[in-house]
Amino acid sequence: MRCYNDQIMEEEPTIQFPEKIRNSERFGLLQTMLAACEQAWKEAIQPRMNAIRHAKIDAKSFKKGTDFFTDADMESEKIIKETLIAAHGESAFRIFGEESGTYTGNLEADITIRIDPIDGTEAFKFGKPNWSIMVGAYVGRDSLEQQIASAVYWPEYFNEILFSLEDAGVFIGNMTTGTVAEISQLDRQDDLGNIITAFYKHSNMKERGNDDAIVRQLEEAGARVRSITPTEVKEALETAGKRAMILDGDFNKVDFIGYSSLVRLGYRVFGWDGAEYNIDDPGLANKKLAIIPPGQAGEMILKIIGQC
Repeated sequence: MRCYNDQIMEEEPTIQFPEKIRNSERFGLLQTMLAACEQAWKEAIQPRMNAIRHAKIDAKSFKKGTDFFTDADMESEKIIKETLIAAHGESAFRIFGEESGTYTGNLEADITIRIDPIDGTEAFKFGKPNWSIMVGAYVGRDSLEQQIASAVYWPEYFNEILFSLEDAGVFIGNMTTGTVAEISQLDRQDDLGNIITAFYKHSNMKERGNDDAIVRQLEEAGARVRSITPTEVKEALETAGKRAMILDGDFNKVDFIGYSSLVRLGYRVFGWDGAEYNIDDPGLANKKLAIIPPGQAGEMILKIIGQC
């Protein structure tokens, strides 16, 4: 049986946490977050997956652009909230869930929880395994918010979970074997053609920036430009930083949960105007951003964006 913080799961083995994670003052919170992700998968998402993938998309489920929600999203968010509250009490957290779209719980709590119950709902609906369940914990408010713990769980096909603790580092765990590997600082990327630049276009065409000109100039400079996917963070970590992300707004504050791990390991976040931002600032929602690895490749991306 797998056990996190008295939350019992049905499969072996137990995640093999390194000692420095166990010694962290946030270890109990991390355990609950991992348990919440796995419970959401087993109880909310997996039992509904087949029916959702065979059903038509209900017009009432659309949120904006091509984005939509499912019953699995709603139930997943509910289970994650309930798991956190059961383990730490009703007053422990201020909670923001993507589907509820508002803060609930103790609005004066020191710790804010962000929940993305299914990141990549379109991928989930159409049978791609690169969607995830994400939970992030933060202290501070507004532009001073800082992530103290995170969990990004890819339960289908990968069965891996990316997690971080402010005083321990960034790790990826294999939920099948129980093994955990720490991820080191990422490499400098000095060749634009040696990374993939993932681009996200705003779903509302009226709000799009000069996307076509940016993509054209990037490609003329030798960049490999591709559409962004829900696993950009995972791929960036697995390639030691061979990813850059350009976002034309239209993101929610929960969408940045995983990106915080990249910044912890060397990435930086800039607006299209060149201003540098805190990746954990909830005000980044709908801003036009570039999330770049260290090195000249990222600097060239910023330069091209500024020229357009």
